[in-house]
Amino acid sequence: MKRVTSIVLLLFVLGAAACKRESESVTPENTTTLSVKKGATFDLTLPVQYSAGSTGVIWNLVNAGDATILKMNSMNTVVNPENSAVWGNQVWNYTALAKGTTTLEFHFARPTVLNEVMEKKAYKITVTD
Repeated sequence: MKRVTSIVLLLFVLGAAACKRESESVTPENTTTLSVKKGATFDLTLPVQYSAGSTGVIWNLVNAGDATILKMNSMNTVVNPENSAVWGNQVWNYTALAKGTTTLEFHFARPTVLNEVMEKKAYKITVTD
């Protein structure tokens, strides 16, 4: 019985390791197109500003693209812990679900004044086999 339990445990660990997918981090600088493989996860990182004592300026996702091609898993704000500056990043984590092309659009604005857009960014994401 102990041997059967050990074999089952070993198969579980090997199966979990085989299913693990690497996450790729993407910080677009001068590109508006990205290519990822089907099944891959990736982070889309955009710089954000928070002003002390105010609501700051953030990136707002205004077009989430085709949900059959990309799935947004999460969005987190990461504050720069290395110094006292109030700059950080917004990180969107996605999974590429199916082959195809879709576009994600972001507007940079204060959360309280979304119609006053300071900057716009669009990313064409192509998922390959």
